[in-house]
Amino acid sequence: MKKSLSTLTKAQYTKAKLEWKQLKSPFSMQHINRCVILASQIIFFEEKEKSKQEVKKQDTKRLSKYEAQHNLRLIFTLSGTVSFYSAFPKSSGIANTKLGEASELTIAKARKLTEQMKYGVLNNHNIKTVFDAYEQSLIERHNTAPTKFAASSLRTYQCRIKKLRHHFPLKRAFQSLTAGELEKIVDLIIKTESNNQAIELFAQIRRVWRFAKNKFNSGRNPAADIDDFYVSDRVESPRPCQVYTDLDSIAELWINLASAPNIHQKNAARFMILTGIRPINIPQMKWGWLNSIDFPTLITFPASVVGVRAYSGAS
Repeated sequence: MKKSLSTLTKAQYTKAKLEWKQLKSPFSMQHINRCVILASQIIFFEEKEKSKQEVKKQDTKRLSKYEAQHNLRLIFTLSGTVSFYSAFPKSSGIANTKLGEASELTIAKARKLTEQMKYGVLNNHNIKTVFDAYEQSLIERHNTAPTKFAASSLRTYQCRIKKLRHHFPLKRAFQSLTAGELEKIVDLIIKTESNNQAIELFAQIRRVWRFAKNKFNSGRNPAADIDDFYVSDRVESPRPCQVYTDLDSIAELWINLASAPNIHQKNAARFMILTGIRPINIPQMKWGWLNSIDFPTLITFPASVVGVRAYSGAS
């Protein structure tokens, strides 16, 4: 073929370019074979012209044809190879991937593959779509049973998902991730995040994959193949924070809070000192739960309050 291409004239190139533009989908294998010849002529001539003009050579040039109605992209190279790729719009959430080459795949079979991908028989959703679906399931879980899954818990899970988005290749096909590749991502998390965050994010990865294995991964869960102690064995144990248990230490904390820049945080901390209730209950407090406005000695939480921990009252 190179011998015949070497004698290609400008007129032949122009004719090949015109015929290339006129070839429209849907394509038969006969059309594809003709495109192979035309693409080789066009690419060879354009590369030769670049070399004459001393233009810096770029990556090997390729030409594409599309069958939008079948979500197909056909890629032609100078060597004569034809590769079939899926070509779904970004809004579909389906990750595009190579389907095969003309030597092993016909145009009819390629169309069948993209049809199966479209209707979920061959699931090829990208990681972003799966993360979005998981987050939406959390929102629905909270809306359905807010007393079991509190708004504060929802926000915590959403923050973790937001963190994971920075560590994952979101356009990558979800099904393509192996346990080994997940371990590499977890290794990066260990290097870049705090010890506590690494432990929490690893647990969150496992929650996402448990949720997605049947819906998006044909029942497979590579996250479950990672050792349970993969992260905990690689990070230092969390250090306990300073605990104020005796009256002198509590008095010192009270005084030190005076320099806190945020008046709301300062008041919340002092309120916890006075009452013994936990931080989760602070934003829920209402005047009606106190037995007295002037000199309160008892806080009574209604049974319907979400997120109550330990104390139902403090005096």
